[in-house]
Amino acid sequence: MKRNILYSLAVILNVLTVPWLFVSDNTHTIGGFPLWALYSIVSTFIYAIIISYFLRNYWSFSASEEGLE
Repeated sequence: MKRNILYSLAVILNVLTVPWLFVSDNTHTIGGFPLWALYSIVSTFIYAIIISYFLRNYWSFSASEEGLE
């Protein structure tokens, strides 16, 4: 996977962690958290897992193709 694709995926996933869908005054809560906060916490956790996967599998690959771009 090329470095530009990895960077693009990281940015797209980071944008998806922002609770854009919750623009109205939503008063629903789950476990004391507003629904938008729960969405943000869960999506940030998923983002962290995906980024750690990218770092574990593609870190050395990305570093080795420094002169190829």
